[in-house]
Amino acid sequence: MKSRRLHPEFLRFFLASDLARKQIEMGLSGESPSIKNISQSVITELRIAVPPIEEQQEIIRAIKERVVELDTLTAEAQRPSPCSKNAAPR
Repeated sequence: MKSRRLHPEFLRFFLASDLARKQIEMGLSGESPSIKNISQSVITELRIAVPPIEEQQEIIRAIKERVVELDTLTAEAQRPSPCSKNAAPR
């Protein structure tokens, strides 16, 4: 297999994904339901699809754009509505 570079932000977004979490959860060990251990081998054996670096950069850009959009929508949703009970009378 040809070795490809892995952009650190691409890796960060991958590790935050449901796919990575599921892979990690399958390798957890430990008796306590609240405290599990993650071995180094679980991390080194994660299966990551690594596209060319240019594509990774495009994916990073697209994710960041969506995060900004979501942050904007969240801020708008948290603003009091002019029709809310706390609005000043006209």
